[in-house]
Amino acid sequence: MTPSSLSNLMHHILPTKRPLFVWGPPGCGKSQITRQVAEQNGLDVIDLRMLLLDPTDLRGLPHVNGDNMAHWCPPDFLPKDGNGILFLDELPNASPMVSCSALQLVLDRRIGEWKLPDGWHVWAAGNREQDRSVYNRIPAPLLNRFVHVEVEVDVDDWAIWAHSHGIHPLIIAFLRVRPQLLLDMSNVTAKSFPTPRSWEYANDMFPMPEDVRYVALRGCIGDGAATELEAYLRTASGIPTEQDILTNPGGIPIPQDPSLLYALTSLMASLAVRRDDTNQLNALVTLCLRLPKEFTVLFCQDALKAGSKMATCSEFSKLAKMREVQELII
Repeated sequence: MTPSSLSNLMHHILPTKRPLFVWGPPGCGKSQITRQVAEQNGLDVIDLRMLLLDPTDLRGLPHVNGDNMAHWCPPDFLPKDGNGILFLDELPNASPMVSCSALQLVLDRRIGEWKLPDGWHVWAAGNREQDRSVYNRIPAPLLNRFVHVEVEVDVDDWAIWAHSHGIHPLIIAFLRVRPQLLLDMSNVTAKSFPTPRSWEYANDMFPMPEDVRYVALRGCIGDGAATELEAYLRTASGIPTEQDILTNPGGIPIPQDPSLLYALTSLMASLAVRRDDTNQLNALVTLCLRLPKEFTVLFCQDALKAGSKMATCSEFSKLAKMREVQELII
C-alpha cells in the first residue's frame, strides 16, 4: 500500500487496539507516518529502536525487597499512564533474545511486573529481508500477534507529500520523468542510494553553488541519480519563471518536450500550494487550461491534494467541467 493509504489504515486500526506491523524499504516514511497519525489522534509516541536494545533493557533489572524475593525494576522509558503508541522500530533487526522479550509485551501487554497502560497501542516496523539491512527472523508466535501491512513507494503519492512539504519542484518533476529513481537499491555496493528519505536530504542541498551541490547530491542519492538530476536541471533551466507564470499565463510558450512539461507543471503546482492570492491562483488556472489534458489533470491532482485553495477561485469552474478534475474534488 502507498504511504497515504497506510496513514488512512492506521487511523482506522487504532480503535481495534490490535498490534500493527509495518514492513517496507528504508526511507519510505514508516516512522514518520506513525508519528503523524499519533499527533493527529492526540497520542504520545515512544519510539524504541529495537536494534539498539539488550533483553535487560526491556525487562529491567532485578532487586530484592524486604520479603527476600527478587522483583524487577522496569526501565523508565516504558509508559506508566496516558495514551500513546509504543513503537517497536527496526524489530526485524533486533537480536533473537530481544524479540523474545517483545513477545510477552505484544502477547500479554506486559513485561515481568510492568503492565502496559490501557490507553497505549503496540505497533512495530521494519525493513524486509531483501532490503540490505541486518535481518533476524522473528519468531512465528510473535509475528502471529500482529496485523501485517507492507508499504511501497509510489511517485504520485510522494509528489503530493513533496509539494506540501516544500520539496523543490524540479526534484518532483525529475522523479516524474524517472520514477524508478525514487527508490533504487540495485547497486548493493553503494554507500548512498535514492530513497524518499535521501531525496528529502537532497532537497536541502539545492541552495548550494552548483559545483558544491553536485558533490553533496552524490552523497545523498548516489552518483548515478545525482548525475541524471544535474543533467535534468540544465535541460529544465529554460522553462518560464514564477514571475512569467503569474503575470503572463496566456502568453508564455508551452513546451513540447514532455520532460519540460513535467517541470512546468511541477512549478505551477508548487505555486498553487504556496499562494493564496486569488489573482495568482486564477493565473495558474488560465495557464493550466493551455496544457495538454494529461498535464492539466496532473497539475490539479498535485495542487489540490497537497492543499491548494485553487478550487475557490473564479476561474476554477472552467477546470471543474473536466470529469477527471471533478473526481479529484468530490
